[in-house]
Amino acid sequence: MNRTMKKLITSLIFFSWAFSIYAQSYTDKLAIVELLEGNWKGNLSYLNFQDDKTRGTVDLEIKGVRSENEVELKYTYYNNGVVVREGKDKVVADNNANKFNFNDVWDLESFEKTGEDEYVIVLSTKGKDNGKRSLMRKTINISASNLTIRRDIKYLKADTDYFNRHIYRLEKQ
Repeated sequence: MNRTMKKLITSLIFFSWAFSIYAQSYTDKLAIVELLEGNWKGNLSYLNFQDDKTRGTVDLEIKGVRSENEVELKYTYYNNGVVVREGKDKVVADNNANKFNFNDVWDLESFEKTGEDEYVIVLSTKGKDNGKRSLMRKTINISASNLTIRRDIKYLKADTDYFNRHIYRLEKQ
């Protein structure tokens, strides 16, 4: 085999490998969008911004409405049966293998399929939490019946480890 043919074959193998990684990444992200569709019910346990020590809990319902490669998550928070807040996020299955679009674009630290329709996703970004520059880490555990979203924070100008800001625990209805 001549040198040009070897280069061509090597290039084809590389591009096939790169495309398979892209396709798998997109396929898995699309599976997350599909899993998030529907009605979820559970609670949010959070660390109070006032003192970073006191924990609170509110009931929560999420409605995931899908359109093509994205799902809009509509949150309704309840305290003693009374609506106290509403909000929304959007999750988009895109083709960027190193990022994950969960309302904002986060760096994708890990994306692991742990079982049939079960995933663990770890995301990170820099930003502000409680007015302080911070590293933020979001861990998402999702299956066909359960969803947990954990957000951990590390203040940049403090000598602290990551601490849990909030955790959503939901079951599909």
